[in-house]
Amino acid sequence: MSLSVGEYLRSLGAIPLPTNVPSEEVAPDFTVGVNSSDAKQLATIRVSETATPEVNLRFFIDGVQRTVPICLVRVENLMVPIYITHLIAGATERVNGRLRPFLRREAIVLYLPLEGLRNVNASLPTPSVISNPLHKFDYTGNIYELVRSFQQPRQLTFWTDISVKLSSEETNLDPAKLSAVGAVRKAARDRSKVLLRIMELGVTWEIVISNILDEDEFIVLDGPVFLPLKYAGLTSQQLATVMDATGEQIGNTQQAYHLLRHLIGIVKNVQVIPVQGLAAALSLGPSIVIPIYLFSTTVRGATDLVSRHTLACFVWLRRELHQEIPLIWSPASGLSRIDIPFPAIVNPEVTWYTPDFQPDLSEGSYSRRRLEAILRTVVADRWPVPETSPHRMLTELYAIAETERWLKAHLLPEQELRELGGI
Repeated sequence: MSLSVGEYLRSLGAIPLPTNVPSEEVAPDFTVGVNSSDAKQLATIRVSETATPEVNLRFFIDGVQRTVPICLVRVENLMVPIYITHLIAGATERVNGRLRPFLRREAIVLYLPLEGLRNVNASLPTPSVISNPLHKFDYTGNIYELVRSFQQPRQLTFWTDISVKLSSEETNLDPAKLSAVGAVRKAARDRSKVLLRIMELGVTWEIVISNILDEDEFIVLDGPVFLPLKYAGLTSQQLATVMDATGEQIGNTQQAYHLLRHLIGIVKNVQVIPVQGLAAALSLGPSIVIPIYLFSTTVRGATDLVSRHTLACFVWLRRELHQEIPLIWSPASGLSRIDIPFPAIVNPEVTWYTPDFQPDLSEGSYSRRRLEAILRTVVADRWPVPETSPHRMLTELYAIAETERWLKAHLLPEQELRELGGI
């Protein structure tokens, strides 16, 4: 028996896609689901499409950045770019159903690959010769406390050496790497990401220690909960022991519980998924089906991270819109992940930080009730749809999108940033 190509594909169970699906070269969701890892499914929770809030998602935290090259420095036979970046992290608060600005922290930072340059020419001066001294961000940490202490809007206040790495994701720039302009540009972008996560964690901690959160009130972080936590040692002396030296394991358990008790993350660009698949989350029954996974180890994506101390809850947030946005043709690209750290659903006496801990999610248990209350509230919060890109219309909460919009409104224009360099 001979078959046409179409007949053969139909024999495999093929489902046609809309004719206006774009080519992969321009697809906006090509980074979704690129890293699969083994995970254990602990439960499946069904939530009504008409769920009502059961806890209060009170604060929403995000960060924005603008990094611009301001000049080229000639050292020997090298031409090396210098940058200025504007970083803003902040939180909005929901009060009587309306969002309002709550807290905003800013830093304008000069990026110099100074040690790399001085390895080429040791006579180059340091920024200490600048008449208005700049405060340095480096591996000694306490970066967020510096930001809090020297809040000077629209002024260049800090500098950092991007040739010396702050985190494992960065690379030291020796003279050989300085000759590759692309490596310097990448170092600048990577430093902005690290500093922004430090500032987001700092804003979170500032809210937590203010002791204004009731038992059923939460802070919602834009992104994975544990992604900024690996920079806790660089953020503040108060947070220096929350994680161990690797930045992946819990250090001070009491302090970590205090930080994570009221924190959840909403991941709109889900790169890490369970190898077992997510067919259950993509079902079209009367309820929204949310599979709950526990990954056995820390798993990283390019901009994603899942911790062993977090429940990964995958939800098709706005499945009703799937057919309305053919640009996002893969149902899996419409999935969001709700990261719920163990302290959000267990009592403080529970040893949640041990390597083999697994929460009791049996029907009627305390952890199950807490988990269900959080998930129902997130589902209730899925409307309205944010005015943003097609992918984010499917996966992002409106309150997070509005928080980002508010923060972006405070970013200096590129030309004003360049003028701060005096070039």
